[in-house]
Amino acid sequence: MKLITFAYAGGDGHVYYRMKNKFSKYGVDLLPYMYKGRGSRVDEGFYSSLFEVGLEASEFIMNNIDIEEDYMLLGHSMGSIVAFECYQQLVKIGCKLPKKIFFSGQYPPDKLNTIKYDLGNDSRLVYQLSKLGAITTELLYIPEFKEIFLPIIKNDLRLIEEYTFRVSQKIIVPTIILTGSQDEIRGEKVDGWSDHSTQKPTFIEIEGNHFFLFKQGINYDFLLIEIFKD
Repeated sequence: MKLITFAYAGGDGHVYYRMKNKFSKYGVDLLPYMYKGRGSRVDEGFYSSLFEVGLEASEFIMNNIDIEEDYMLLGHSMGSIVAFECYQQLVKIGCKLPKKIFFSGQYPPDKLNTIKYDLGNDSRLVYQLSKLGAITTELLYIPEFKEIFLPIIKNDLRLIEEYTFRVSQKIIVPTIILTGSQDEIRGEKVDGWSDHSTQKPTFIEIEGNHFFLFKQGINYDFLLIEIFKD
């Protein structure tokens, strides 16, 4: 079983490495998707839209997943929208569909209630992000952060702000909606994911803030149970 993962805004595949190490013991091959503009793809420039990311991811799957091989998708925050758009493209190109999809820490794609981040003010932006538990304001004093990582974060947040939901195919595979108990995105705010699936989603709330999926000491057994559940 392969699990293809998509990171949050400003993140890269490496944020899933702790999960990858645990899942490998259970025969789950976790493939963190590497976005353009960072890491090993730093020279490729930034994306122009989340639709572009979804298309690119679908082409990756088409070229790297065998027809006999089962796989699943997992996206967190921005990565959930990437996973959603990836699925739409997989349907269009007639590729084998994932066995399940995990949407984590995100509103339904037609109800994105995003915070309006101040992309023109670095100090204000970092303060806003620190409230989510993503980063600390001290990072503003590190030149590498301001020169390399902050532009990546800004572009990803711009992609989210500019995303406009399009009429789409309902998802015909099981979906699991993950939320954090201390996150704003939970409860009735994620109920709308049901409108995008032909099957009733499974809703799971985990202790933690918006970045609950990556908190120190998290036990990923709840994910493994869903992965292997028929």
